[in-house]
Amino acid sequence: MTLEEFVAETSSVRELMRRRTPEAYREAGQRLDRLLLISPFHPDLLLMRGHVAELSEGDLSLDDAKRLFAVAQAACPSYTEPLIELGHYVYVFDNDHTRAASLFDRARRLSLAQLVSAIEGSIKVALDDGKRPWAEECFLWLKTLAATFDDAGIDARVLDLQISRDLD
Repeated sequence: MTLEEFVAETSSVRELMRRRTPEAYREAGQRLDRLLLISPFHPDLLLMRGHVAELSEGDLSLDDAKRLFAVAQAACPSYTEPLIELGHYVYVFDNDHTRAASLFDRARRLSLAQLVSAIEGSIKVALDDGKRPWAEECFLWLKTLAATFDDAGIDARVLDLQISRDLD
């Protein structure tokens, strides 16, 4: 299967899932099973298959959905969506508020680190391209994140020094 065929098949599965009918879920599950034979640890496929298991009365159970979400998370630890899905699952189906909160917190911290990295990259590009107003706006975002989240990994004093150095 070529990349284009893989993308097209994945798109058709998403379309089936949007229909929200038992027949569409059954077909989506079958297609996902075939795709997972090709790429057994693809996190998006695992998440979609987990959703189908949750939403349909098919061959997979709710426990299978949980397992699929956990495998997706293990296959790609820096991907936040499996953590979020697992958090929803353990909150709703396992009624484990402590574990759900922990999973959501891990997802938040990962997302925050990725956001900080993306903003830092934007600042570098803006400065290299002579777009000072954009760089200043991005620096303000970082300052806001630093003031809002203690665990953002941003030292406001270092940030102020960097701003004055880079923008002067």
